[in-house]
Amino acid sequence: MSQSPAENDRRRQPKSKTGCRTCKKRKVKCDESRPACRKCVKHGVKCDFIALSESDKLELPSPLHQPYTYHHESGGFTINDLELLHHYDTSTCLTLTTEPLTRNFWRVNIPQIGFTTPYILKGVLAVAALHLARYRPERKDFYTTLAFHHHNAALAQASPLITKVDTDNCVNLFLFSTITYYFAFGKPRSPTDFFLADNDAVPDWLYLFRGVRALMESTGKLMRASSIAFIFEEGIKMHRAWEALEYENEGFQELQRNIQASVGTHEPAKLRVLLDAVETLRKSYAVVHDGSQSDENKSRGVFVWVYKISDFYVDLVSAGDNEALCVLAYFCVLLRRLDFMWWIEGWGLHLIERIYARLNDKYRLWIRWPIEEIGWVPSY
Repeated sequence: MSQSPAENDRRRQPKSKTGCRTCKKRKVKCDESRPACRKCVKHGVKCDFIALSESDKLELPSPLHQPYTYHHESGGFTINDLELLHHYDTSTCLTLTTEPLTRNFWRVNIPQIGFTTPYILKGVLAVAALHLARYRPERKDFYTTLAFHHHNAALAQASPLITKVDTDNCVNLFLFSTITYYFAFGKPRSPTDFFLADNDAVPDWLYLFRGVRALMESTGKLMRASSIAFIFEEGIKMHRAWEALEYENEGFQELQRNIQASVGTHEPAKLRVLLDAVETLRKSYAVVHDGSQSDENKSRGVFVWVYKISDFYVDLVSAGDNEALCVLAYFCVLLRRLDFMWWIEGWGLHLIERIYARLNDKYRLWIRWPIEEIGWVPSY
C-alpha cells in the first residue's frame, strides 16, 4: 500500500541524538532548547541533556576543565556558561558592592574559588543570568531559565552541608549564603512572596541565611583567620555601630502602642517577640539615617534586622499573623531606600502591596506611616 506524502514526511523526520534524557525516556521528540527543553519546562520536570551539540560545547584545557566536569556528563563549559561568567566578571560583580577591596574580591577571588567549589560557581552564574535578564528584556525568559537552572543545582549541593559545617567548608558556605541572598532578591517576584515567607513557608534563602548565622557564631575565630577576614571584620564593625545607634519617631511609638493593646499580656511570648522585632528594626533605621555611614554599611544595617529576628517571628509572618505583618510593613521603608541596587529595586513596593492586601481595615490603619513614607497610594 502506498503512503501519503504526510506519512512519508513523518517517517523522514530525523531522530534527536542530542536530546535530553527525560524526553528519551518518555519517547517524545525533544526540541533541544537550552538550558531546558520546552517539554520539560511545560511538565515542570528536570531537563537533563545527555550530550551537547558541537555548537553548544566548548572544551577547556586543564586546569579549568577538570573541576567543572559536574556540569554535564560530557564535561566542560557551555557557550551560555562562558557568556554568563564573562558578564559576571565584567559587569555583575561591579554592582554587588561599592567598596573597592570587596569589589575586587568578588571579581577575582570568587570565580577562582568557584573553579574548585561547584556550588559557588553555579551561584555566580545564576546571579549573572538574573542581571542579564534584567537588562536584556528581549531575552528575559531565556536568562531567567538559566538562572534557576544554575541556582537549583547549586542549592542542591550546598544545602546539605549546612548541617555538616567544618573548617574546610565554612568559608565557602558563608560566601554561598551571600550569593543566594543576591539571587533571592534579584529573581522574579511572585504574588505569594512575602520576603520572609513564600507560599506560607520559609524560603530557601532564609534557611541558608539563618543557618550561616549559627555558623558565624560558632566559627567566628576561624572566619577572622580566613581569606574573607576583611569582609567579616567590616561586618563586625558595622554591627557595633548598629548596636550603639538609636532611632525614634511617632510612627514607631504608635506601632508599639498598637501591638501592646492588641496582644496584651495574654500572649506574653508573642508580645516579647514582636516588640524585639520593632526594637531591632529601629536600629536598622538609625543606620540608614546616619549620614556618616556608607551605602555599603546602610545595606548591611538593613539586613542586620533579618539576622536578628527570631524564628518565632518568622513563623508568625509565615502564618500571616496581622501584627507581625504590620512590623514587616515598617521594614518595607528600608527596602525602598535601597532601590538604587538592581537586585532590591521594587521590593519595598511589592511587599507593602502584598501586606496591605492581606490586612483588614483595622490593621491597614496601623501601617499608614510606612505607606506614606514609601509614597505608595493604595487603589482600594
